[in-house]
Amino acid sequence: MIWALLGCGGLGLDVPDDNKGTTPAVSIDALDPDWGLPDEETAVTITGTGFEGTVTAFFGNAEVAVTKIDAGTLVTTAPAAGVEAAVDVRVVSDLGEAILPGGFTYAE
Repeated sequence: MIWALLGCGGLGLDVPDDNKGTTPAVSIDALDPDWGLPDEETAVTITGTGFEGTVTAFFGNAEVAVTKIDAGTLVTTAPAAGVEAAVDVRVVSDLGEAILPGGFTYAE
């Protein structure tokens, strides 16, 4: 049973690996800055991939207007939250969505 020990790949047969080499269509790599004062709006640059077509962004549950610089760069304004907290940042485009858990922090 050499075949059983080597597996299909050992005999030169291609076995598809559905997870190999895949990346999400939309991703958030970084926010600059990634924090702001709770009682003030903060200009934020979001970098990532897949910002194609119609793009919306959310800080927590608050939808914010975005300016798309290119498919990897958005400029927006984080709204004032009124409290210290970390919120998820979500970007939705024609290619899908990405969430950065606790991606923006409101702190003094």
